[in-house]
Amino acid sequence: MAKINLKTKRLFVSPLTDSELTEKIHFADNADLSAVYRAMGENANADPEHRLWYLPWKITLRSTGECVGVIGFFGPVDCHSVEIYQFTEEKFREGDYASEALRTFVDWAFSDDDVYSITADADKEDHEWIDALEIVGFCEKDGCYKIERPQTNFTSLYMCLGMCMGVSLGSAMDKLSIGLAVGLCLGLALGTAADAQEKKKREAIHKEWDASK
Repeated sequence: MAKINLKTKRLFVSPLTDSELTEKIHFADNADLSAVYRAMGENANADPEHRLWYLPWKITLRSTGECVGVIGFFGPVDCHSVEIYQFTEEKFREGDYASEALRTFVDWAFSDDDVYSITADADKEDHEWIDALEIVGFCEKDGCYKIERPQTNFTSLYMCLGMCMGVSLGSAMDKLSIGLAVGLCLGLALGTAADAQEKKKREAIHKEWDASK
C-alpha cells in the first residue's frame, strides 16, 4: 500500500505504521486505551482492503514533527457514511489545529465515491471538538454532528470543458462561433445529465438513511 501523507499549511496527517501502533498499545495512558488501540490494529489486519478506515492517523507539526493528536474513523463506510473521531493534545487545543486536521481528513474521506456523509459524536462539554466540527461545517441534530458530501455542479464544469473544446474546434475550422456553440451545447447536455444522475443517487441514499433509522 502506497504511503499516504496528507498535508495542510502547518500539519501532516498520516496513518500510524505497525511499529507506531504497537508503541501506542504498550505505552497508552491506561489499559482501556491500550485495548482500543489493540482492537483497531486487529480490525485493520483482519480487513486489509479497508485498513485505513480502522487505523488511527497521527497529526504532527510539519515544522518539528511534534505530535498534535490522532484522528480516524470507526471502520469503513456503511450505508454511505462513516463516523469520525479526533483527539488533540492539550497544548495544541488552541490555534485551530483540530479544525485544520479535521478539514483535510474530511476532504480525504469524501474522495471515496461511496462516502456521502460523515458523522461524529461530541460530549456537550467538549467545546474544542465541537468548535472544530462546526468550523469545518458539521451540523448538530439530536446530539450527533454530521456533514454531507458537497454537491458538484457538473453543468458548469462540462460547459467550461465544452467551451474550451469548442474554441479549439472552431479555430481549427476557422469558424469560431460555430465551434463555440457546438461545444457549449454538448457541455450543457452532458452536464445536465450528470447533475440529474447525481441528484437521483442522493435521493436514493437519503431514502436508505431514512429507512435505517
